[in-house]
Amino acid sequence: MRVLEKITKGITDVLGVIAGVMIAVMMLLAVLDVVMRSVFAAPIIGATEIIQILNVGIVVALGAGTVANQHVTVDFVMDKMPKAPRFYIQLAVDVLNIAILVLLAVCSFQFMDKSQAQGYTYSLLKIPEWPFVGLIAIGLLGGVVGVVCTMCREVMAFKAEKNMPAKGEEDGQ
Repeated sequence: MRVLEKITKGITDVLGVIAGVMIAVMMLLAVLDVVMRSVFAAPIIGATEIIQILNVGIVVALGAGTVANQHVTVDFVMDKMPKAPRFYIQLAVDVLNIAILVLLAVCSFQFMDKSQAQGYTYSLLKIPEWPFVGLIAIGLLGGVVGVVCTMCREVMAFKAEKNMPAKGEEDGQ
């Protein structure tokens, strides 16, 4: 399990760095475009389109966020449940997440193929669309890997907790 976790962390860390760079460039480009427009009355041509393209970085970071357990959750209901039902509900949610992410990744890869075959480009800059759709698909697969890794971690923790002696048994009481 440790080897799988190291490989997963390595892959998702690389995707996280790519996403971070894309998001940083997106923010810098937006600021630069506003400055150029305001100070020099010369906006950057295609800046809005490039920023839209760089939004792909959000999806690419999916796996890194999942592995690091950095997603926003609302646990006020789950925290009040006993551990066993909470574990099985979380397991069902993880399986559903995997199914949805795999479906989205497959559809993204199919659309990438169609985009490449049809020669789809972004309207203003005429940049090919398919590489960015491919990045989305890879980011979704990173999310799948992240959820699988998290699910394995949860199963191992649940099994370890289940095998621990109950309070009072460890002291012979």
